[in-house]
Amino acid sequence: MQQVRTVGTTEPNNLSSSSSYVFDPESSPMTSKDGPRNQSNTVLIGTSTRGIASSEMSTTRRVLGRMRRLLTSRLLPASALAGLVFWQLGALVAELQEFNLHPGWIVLGECLRSVLYALFLCFPIAAFLTHEPARSRDGSRLVTCAAVAATFLLAGLGLLVPSGMQLWRTSSVVVGIALVITLVGVALAAVSANSLGGSFSFGPQGRALVVRGPYRLVRHPIYLAELAMIVGVTVVNPRLVPLVGAFAVIVLQLVRIRAEERLLRSTFPGFSCYAAATRYRLIPFLW
Repeated sequence: MQQVRTVGTTEPNNLSSSSSYVFDPESSPMTSKDGPRNQSNTVLIGTSTRGIASSEMSTTRRVLGRMRRLLTSRLLPASALAGLVFWQLGALVAELQEFNLHPGWIVLGECLRSVLYALFLCFPIAAFLTHEPARSRDGSRLVTCAAVAATFLLAGLGLLVPSGMQLWRTSSVVVGIALVITLVGVALAAVSANSLGGSFSFGPQGRALVVRGPYRLVRHPIYLAELAMIVGVTVVNPRLVPLVGAFAVIVLQLVRIRAEERLLRSTFPGFSCYAAATRYRLIPFLW
């Protein structure tokens, strides 16, 4: 006697479907008195592995995608900034040795600058490791490359390229003024990074519209702080390569500002009101 049974299939997106097969208990090797018969008389029930394999591949892709985003958007930029921190701490050690040999307020100011700059770098490192996913981002590779180059160009030139010829001689008074400008810039960068919090990023990304602290003075206070640091360092060390690098960084920052404001304007409806209240992008009373 033949019996008809129904079993569920394992095809993806069709979990409720079923299929029928014919089962002959007399032809089954489990019920035959004469032992197992030819298995061609038995209908074998096979489970579909295609759907399972597809599901596993999809899960693998998601895991790899998350790991790639974790590496590129968090670990890699945080590690790069951590490298700058160690580089700055190495400079601090050299400056402390110089202060031990030749005590003076200029060398002491350089030590303070190194400490403040290392402190400033700790804020974006923490932001990269803890920030929430961006609501919007500029996917342009040109803008992203400009942002990364503006952040690391001067440090890379200082490590890898000879400084070149000295363009002019700087008096001790000018060096002192430039050092004060640099210290003001570093302090402004640290305060601005603290106000920015987890919204810090290299490329233009929209997480929150920050309007507190130094962001009430200008719309891009961190870039203003970096400009002050660039001016101070270039005046103290007026050599060809750092000067060319400084001009390149300023141009890159202008590209960065345009792209960021375009993204913020399209992401946050309140940005237009903020821009009207805080008129200047970078330099108060100028631009």
